[in-house]
Amino acid sequence: MKISSFKKWLTGTVILGLLAAGMPAMAGMPTAAAAAAGEGQGQADLAVGSYVQFGAYNGAPVRWRVVHHNDSGSALLLAEHIVSLKPFDADGDGLEEDVQRHFYGSNDWERSNLREWLNSAAAEVAYTSQAPDNFHVAASFNDYAAEAGFLHGFTAGELAAIQPSANKVYLSAADSGRKQAGTAVRPWLGATLEEAGQADPQAYFHTVTDRVFLPSAEELLRLLVAENGWSHLRMPTGEALVQSEYKNDSLLTGSSPWSYWLRDPYAETSYGVRVVSKEGQVVTAHANSGAVGVVPALFLKSGVTVAAGAGTAAEPYTISWSEPQEEPGQPEEPEEPGQTEEPGQTEEPGQTDPGQAPAGSSGPAATPTPGMEEREVQLGASAVKLSDETAPDGKVTRIAELQGDGLKTALLSLEASKGGQAAAAVLALSEAGADAIRVHIPAPILAAVPDAALHAVLSVRTETKSLDLPLKGIPVTALARQWGVEADQLRIVIVLRQAEPGAQEQIAAQAAALSSGRLVSEAAEFSVYAEAGDKRTELEPFGGMYATRGITLTAEINPAKATAVRYDPASGKLIFAPARFTSDGGKTIAKIKQTGNGVYTVIQADKTFADIETHWARQEIEQLASKLVIVGVGGDRFAPEQQVTRAEFASLLVRSLGLPEQSGGTQPFADVQAADWYAEGVGAAVQAGLLNGFEDGTFRPGEAVTREQMALVIIRALGIVGEEGEAGAADPGLLASFADTARIQPWAREAVAGVVQGGIMTGVSEQRFAPETAVSRAEAAVALARMLQAAKLID
Repeated sequence: MKISSFKKWLTGTVILGLLAAGMPAMAGMPTAAAAAAGEGQGQADLAVGSYVQFGAYNGAPVRWRVVHHNDSGSALLLAEHIVSLKPFDADGDGLEEDVQRHFYGSNDWERSNLREWLNSAAAEVAYTSQAPDNFHVAASFNDYAAEAGFLHGFTAGELAAIQPSANKVYLSAADSGRKQAGTAVRPWLGATLEEAGQADPQAYFHTVTDRVFLPSAEELLRLLVAENGWSHLRMPTGEALVQSEYKNDSLLTGSSPWSYWLRDPYAETSYGVRVVSKEGQVVTAHANSGAVGVVPALFLKSGVTVAAGAGTAAEPYTISWSEPQEEPGQPEEPEEPGQTEEPGQTEEPGQTDPGQAPAGSSGPAATPTPGMEEREVQLGASAVKLSDETAPDGKVTRIAELQGDGLKTALLSLEASKGGQAAAAVLALSEAGADAIRVHIPAPILAAVPDAALHAVLSVRTETKSLDLPLKGIPVTALARQWGVEADQLRIVIVLRQAEPGAQEQIAAQAAALSSGRLVSEAAEFSVYAEAGDKRTELEPFGGMYATRGITLTAEINPAKATAVRYDPASGKLIFAPARFTSDGGKTIAKIKQTGNGVYTVIQADKTFADIETHWARQEIEQLASKLVIVGVGGDRFAPEQQVTRAEFASLLVRSLGLPEQSGGTQPFADVQAADWYAEGVGAAVQAGLLNGFEDGTFRPGEAVTREQMALVIIRALGIVGEEGEAGAADPGLLASFADTARIQPWAREAVAGVVQGGIMTGVSEQRFAPETAVSRAEAAVALARMLQAAKLID
């Protein structure tokens, strides 16, 4: 696969590691002995193995198979096909409590969107947390916030025939406070169903009562495979294929198995959910992934009888059921999950129905610009109030204050973007006669932005500068609560201006000191902060999201040698900032992706080393050296074959992704001291979730990085920059070509498959991947360059 197509693979395919060989074909009807096992359990007609047509989804009947009877005689039905492709849970909740869940959704079945949808018969599901709309699911695939509940197509009699059941659900470490039993987080155990389906009596769990639920790995292993010898693979229905927006995989057809959710969390994370892959393995996916199928299960009440049919796949049973008259001791049917208010949960202030016109609006404040790749809308004159403020030194600041419902109306005028690209509300301002631009955004205006638009950006643009601020990364409510002020007392401020003369001089000197170094743009300062009265705080890193800055260049460049840089006033150094270069109206613009405030500029250099003149990795080494990502070892040497240590790799990763280093504070590792040159890089890499320490409390900075370790960290990095790398699926056949596949550790297999398929790493030969071999400096440079290209952070 070419690098240019890697993003499509990452965002389109979201299952981790599909590495198994093909599974046997689905079994037919059970033997006479197996069918007889259902006799005498209260539903003699609904023998195990029977097919039942029960309910409808989107107008199509749902076909189930009886897989078990419980001690009360209730038949357990499991859908014979994948009925739909849907995310397990939306992202967007709990930024302050759990950043990973905020960006990838939650793996808590009890509070998931999918559970609420499966158990709802309403025409519009009332979700208790962030609804799974287009802007809160990965790559905008298969949102379902506006869809009726799964049970909406069931008749009143069918709904009455469903027996609510209490099911065991494992808990991740993040939810262990709600455990009913258990002493530890459930470990991975393994990728085969035989491994993943083993009971774990030590694991945290609780019970959750549902009408409709997802199967667990234990239930699939015990009821389908062990007791009946059936396959656990499932194919999507034709309706599921038509409905799905995810169509990027040639194997997603009605004649081949596809992946589907389990209710089991990948308990070592707060956002990973276990999934049965299309090959039958038990892997994991981010909860907000939209390319995973739904295979529901439910119990029928014990009084159900057959009305018609033969119980075969071609002629399934239909059933009938009558409510018993005041049967003593019969449990009440529980309320649908999500319909009751959770303790302490309050409505977000200022939210309104995005489908309604804003009150008091005299008309639209903006007009959409059709046909643009990124859907944009210009904020009109009624949306902003302009004024100039002159300081005692004569410098003029142009102030633009957003007004009324202008931003909200502009965003509502955009259609939902389906391509994973954010919509932009553009505020175009002129720099003529001004030394700085300052934009004021009153907090109530942000609070009124509809949920569906929170993935949009506010793009402030001048003739030479721009800043695209992701609305999702502005914690208005949290700040107001933290400061003890009302929301209407708080505002967000965006400032764009030239850097101070002293900074300009130091930047020019630093650029000139580089090999063939020169400035190719002005140095511009970008800052975003919140203020309320005498309180003020810098807003970075925008909730972990990249805020794109634009700088117009003043000279021609070679994109392979030019780079954006951030000026560090404390050290006076220039630090690499991820950027790509675009042309617009004859001008070249650097689009800088960075998570924090500061002074930025663009330079060009031409760095090489004496010991790489004929080296196979020369091009990538020179590219990253010219961009200030990598440095030599001294004496004009790069030492391409020298091994990379964990300390070096941590620093390389943090620098290449443009992440802020974690300075000061106590180091969490016994073998990393604050004075160590790599301490800040290690701290940033660990905080970002790229690298971990060891169980003994050490980081082992001097230990060499292996090839399989590098593969895993690269996939994590791609996930951090929004490419859903950790959730990308890979062709399992890729690893089969390596004779040493068995030597790849289970925790690294999906990552290795991913980087190989993405063209980021290759084998050391056609037959060997060499997973345990230490990574050389040259290999690390090539892999990082390809990773940055795949993530569209460099050209």
